[in-house]
Amino acid sequence: MKPEFRQLRLSQLDCGLAQMRSIPSRPAVGWLASVREALGLTLAQIGQGVRASRQAVQQFEKAEANDRITLAALRRVAEAMGCELVYALVPRTGSFAELAERPTRDRAKRATQSRQATMNFILNPKFPDGNAPIRPEEAEQFIPRISTMWELNEYEALNIVQAREWAFNSRTIKSTDPMKEPYVRALHRKMFDKVWKRAGTYRENELKIACDPREIVQRIPQLLSNTQYWLDQKTFPIEECLIRFHYQLVSKIHPFTNGNGRHPRMIADVVAVKYGRPEFSWGSDQNLVAEGNARAAYLAALRALDANENDVRPLLKFARS
Repeated sequence: MKPEFRQLRLSQLDCGLAQMRSIPSRPAVGWLASVREALGLTLAQIGQGVRASRQAVQQFEKAEANDRITLAALRRVAEAMGCELVYALVPRTGSFAELAERPTRDRAKRATQSRQATMNFILNPKFPDGNAPIRPEEAEQFIPRISTMWELNEYEALNIVQAREWAFNSRTIKSTDPMKEPYVRALHRKMFDKVWKRAGTYRENELKIACDPREIVQRIPQLLSNTQYWLDQKTFPIEECLIRFHYQLVSKIHPFTNGNGRHPRMIADVVAVKYGRPEFSWGSDQNLVAEGNARAAYLAALRALDANENDVRPLLKFARS
C-alpha cells in the first residue's frame, strides 16, 4: 500500500478507536448465551431461526465461549436473535498510528547507543572529538520536547530509519538524482524533519572547520558537478569518487547545522547502490556519533585527507571495514 494511503487508513481506524474501545468485554459464558437468555429465547426458538437443532445451538454457544466458533456461524445465530455481529481489532495500548510506528522505533533503538544526560549536558558538554557543539540558540530548534541526550538520539535515529526507507525505495532510487542540489536538501530534511526545525536548510553560522556559510549555495552544486564528472569519466574508481565526495561535503563544506556526517554517508550509500555497488559499511555500521574506536578511526581517516587530499586509502578502508 502506498504510504499516503496507508496513513489515511491509519487515520480512519484511529477515528473510530474510542467507539470500538467502548464495546464491553465478552461475558464469561459468551455473547450468544448471554443475549439469548436476556431476550428470553429458548435454544429451540433459535434453532428454528438457523434451521438447526437445539443441541446444535447449544454447541454454538459453547464453541463461542471457548473461542472455537467461526465468524459465519456466529453471524447466523446473531441474526436469528435479531442482532448484528460487530467485532473489532484494537491496539492493546495507544493508537493504530503508534502501533504502526513501533517496529520502526524498535529498529531505531537498536541502531543507536543511548546516552543518559540532561539538557544542560547538551548545552555545556564535553563533546566527542570532532563533534561540533550544539549552541543554545540551536537547541531551541528542536521540534519535540527533548530533555536528555537519550531522547535526542532516539528521535534522530527513528527519523533516519524512516529516511532510509524513502531513500533506498526502488521508486526513489529510479526517480531521483543524488547528484543534484535539491536532493541534498531533500534527504537532510527527510533525515531530521521530525527533530530539527531547520532540517534541509543550510547553516548560517560560521564554523572553524568549514567554509563560510555564504559559500555553501555555490560550493555544493560545484562539488556535485565534479563528482558526476569523476563518475562519468571514470576519473577514479566509483568507490573512490564517493569517498572524495563524502570528504569534501563533510569536512570542507559542512552545510547543515547538524547531521553533517550521517547525511553525506547516506548520499554516498545511495549513489553506490545506483551504480550497482553495495552500501558502505562505515566501520561495520557502528555508531560514529558516540565516542569510541570506530569514531576515532573515522576522524583519523578524515584528517589524513586534510593533510593530503589524495590520501583516500584510510577513509576508503574504513568505509569498507
